[in-house]
Amino acid sequence: MVTVYADVLVSVNILITYIFLVCVRVVFGAPTNKFMVALASFIGGVSSVVIFFEEGNVLFSIFYKLLVCAVITAVAFLPGSVGRFIRLFGTFFGVSVLFGGAVYLVNVTLKPHNLFMNNGAIYFDMSVTYLIGVVFSVYGVFTLFEWFYLKRSATRDTCDVTIHFRSSQVTLKGFVDTGNNMRDGLSGNPVFVVSRNEISPLFSYDEIVFLKGCCTESPPESLKPYYRVLPCTTAMGQGLLPAFVPHRVVLGNGNRRADAGKITICISSAVRDSGQGSVLLNKCIYDMDWKGTDNDESLFGKFVKGKK
Repeated sequence: MVTVYADVLVSVNILITYIFLVCVRVVFGAPTNKFMVALASFIGGVSSVVIFFEEGNVLFSIFYKLLVCAVITAVAFLPGSVGRFIRLFGTFFGVSVLFGGAVYLVNVTLKPHNLFMNNGAIYFDMSVTYLIGVVFSVYGVFTLFEWFYLKRSATRDTCDVTIHFRSSQVTLKGFVDTGNNMRDGLSGNPVFVVSRNEISPLFSYDEIVFLKGCCTESPPESLKPYYRVLPCTTAMGQGLLPAFVPHRVVLGNGNRRADAGKITICISSAVRDSGQGSVLLNKCIYDMDWKGTDNDESLFGKFVKGKK
């Protein structure tokens, strides 16, 4: 009989939840906030106390697992649309079920003395020293993996994006969203999706207040000539977003530059810079007229080489 210690139980499940969240983040390239991921991992750890309750039926375990996974997904990724939430939730829940199934199989076949399961919660009996070692080892491995992954992504599919609007301009880092092949239904322009917080220096206080509110209301007079509302669908999710047409957009990657021409900018609070960038670029950038030379051998470089 395994003796379950609450501190070890919660700590182990915080670690497991964190690993699951990293897997989902890597699969979707989903922007996250470290504090929110830590909070979501803590929720996952605390939820494991259900192991102390009397064993319930299968329906209870499934319902409880679905509820916990939904809360963790919402807290960690702050999805901006129902579609994006469903994709992230489905992946997180799927990873949890696969892991739980694998552990259950090990428990049934090998019957390890330091493993206990109840109500879908898992407990590994280990010493504090061993637990600390595992936590730091796993965190170190996943931190290095994320750093390497993001570094390759940054080299491969990112560029600087300078947006000129009226008398102001802002330079942000953008990355290619493979799900973004949108066009403005009014003008036919390619669409970039930009973080609302990062784009705010281009607007007045009244315009920012408006953009944070309901996008179907009438915009301030100063914004009317440029403003529109577009249905937006990317790998990040979908929804109705406020948009505007800037005066000019210039892209830079290494020594190469490209004038993006006519572009429509959608503004979204769901876009957050996770290290890759705060602008979701349209795939059309690969076909733009890039000027300059560079020794970049990345995938991005190979796409745009020759467009000089």
